[in-house]
Amino acid sequence: MSTFGTVDPAKIALRKVKIVRATIDDSNSSVTVDIKGFRTDIVLNTALNLGDKLVKTELELKIEADSETSFPAVCSYNIHFTFHVDNLDELTRLENDALTLSKSLHGTLASISYSTARGMLLDRLQNTVFQDFILPVVSSNNLVKS
Repeated sequence: MSTFGTVDPAKIALRKVKIVRATIDDSNSSVTVDIKGFRTDIVLNTALNLGDKLVKTELELKIEADSETSFPAVCSYNIHFTFHVDNLDELTRLENDALTLSKSLHGTLASISYSTARGMLLDRLQNTVFQDFILPVVSSNNLVKS
């Protein structure tokens, strides 16, 4: 079994960020709602294109406002991030007929995607029932497992 190469941030470029889906379902927007907190579901998917040295991460977020109303406000986002990784061939390997990405690179790209999404949401959720929501800090290890 061969080892993976080293992740070098200088060899990673974020090429594209695309919000594929964004919804806010706030049936109680005309009512003042006391938000007690938020529940968050996060899923990270990853796809590789070795020929072009591209990695795409897809971040699926579902946020539900915890309130006393019978129709809780729900927000969902699906955001795609495309990265070019100059040494992608050194950071992948074929195992059991499946392509494996190094945990170090996977964690790095997950962290970049998640942190970028946090800033995007802070901006886009202003003047909504979700305006006080901040995407929580999580371990990239937990993101990669999702």
